[in-house]
Amino acid sequence: MPDANRFSLLRQNISAVMAAAGQTAMWRDYISASAGAAEFGMGTAIFYIQKPLTALFQPLRPQEIQAAGGFYLAGDIRMTTFEPVSKRDEITWEGSRYAFISDPAIVNLWGQPASESVIRRA
Repeated sequence: MPDANRFSLLRQNISAVMAAAGQTAMWRDYISASAGAAEFGMGTAIFYIQKPLTALFQPLRPQEIQAAGGFYLAGDIRMTTFEPVSKRDEITWEGSRYAFISDPAIVNLWGQPASESVIRRA
């Protein structure tokens, strides 16, 4: 099979998986913060843009949770998306708000870069 056809087939598979297995969540994308002066009664304000996001959500494997000195807890969720998320962002999925535990890792998902993160209920 020529490479052009292979890449076309991969892109079709990506679309099918995200459409069928991907779930929609609300993404609170961190855009900036403003500093304030406590002596004047003004504190730091954080600003977000809220928009929909399609991602693959899956529970962590038991060996990731039970490792000695482990970083993850039972109930943490792995999220994979094509959107460029960051650690300061928040996700609202299935009625619960989630925060990112660490910076997302860039992974190769069917030949396309994606962000893979572990999120925890906030």
